[in-house]
Amino acid sequence: MVKTFAVIFGIVFLAVRILGFVPGITNDEMLLCISMVNVAHNVVHIASGIIFLLAAMGGAGLSKMWFQIFGITTPSSPFGDSQ
Repeated sequence: MVKTFAVIFGIVFLAVRILGFVPGITNDEMLLCISMVNVAHNVVHIASGIIFLLAAMGGAGLSKMWFQIFGITTPSSPFGDSQ
């Protein structure tokens, strides 16, 4: 089950952040009205998505570990990124 969630998170992170590079998708420096858009921010989220997918390929233990690391290093904000 944790591998499935890792795959889903990886795909969503990649898809949404690739949209951050598409002109016309962003509105006033915001992506989907919830997250700031800049190249560095997009790259960090794309890297996280890739790590989620690699962790899923590595098994349930690696996926669980990455979720724990990701949870510790991600700032908590239920409404997107802090400004």
